[in-house]
Amino acid sequence: EGLVARDIEVHYVVPGYQATSCLTRAAFRTAGTLHDADTLDAVRDGILRVATHSGTTRRFAYAYHPALDMTGHLFGSESPEWLAELSRIDQTVAGLMTDLPGSCTLLITGDHGMINAGTVIDLDADPLFRHDVALISGEARVRHVHAGRPGAVLDIADRWTGGLAGNARIATREQALDEHWFGS
Repeated sequence: EGLVARDIEVHYVVPGYQATSCLTRAAFRTAGTLHDADTLDAVRDGILRVATHSGTTRRFAYAYHPALDMTGHLFGSESPEWLAELSRIDQTVAGLMTDLPGSCTLLITGDHGMINAGTVIDLDADPLFRHDVALISGEARVRHVHAGRPGAVLDIADRWTGGLAGNARIATREQALDEHWFGS
């Protein structure tokens, strides 16, 4: 919003499905030009298209390549797969540093750190976690467990608390609301 207010064009070099995602809309709160980039080469090309335009209009490009994060979640950070993806990104950035005009600034950041969990728990493989559960949703760090019947919530919470002791905190919807996890 601040960039647009200063007459700076905003460009998104991201996989197309992310252009209108809730996270993108919440983070930027402004429309921009999409450069659909589903591969690392497409991210590089999109950044260069934004940076090498003719004219005097100032531009800002937000680019995102989800593969390093995804690879870390699947195989662990510092795994051979993760290190290979990091190497591809490093090579791409080195090329960008050579090809970007001198008037450009390139800032690279991560949205979070990553650690390898010591314990792998497969919620689908253990019947303890499936009994009376209709659906498990959310992402790996914050699961949302939907009871198959209203009266099962406390039993499920108790079973999960015992089954995940020392590995996760279990809270019912009422607990999360009472503790203001989502604000007052």
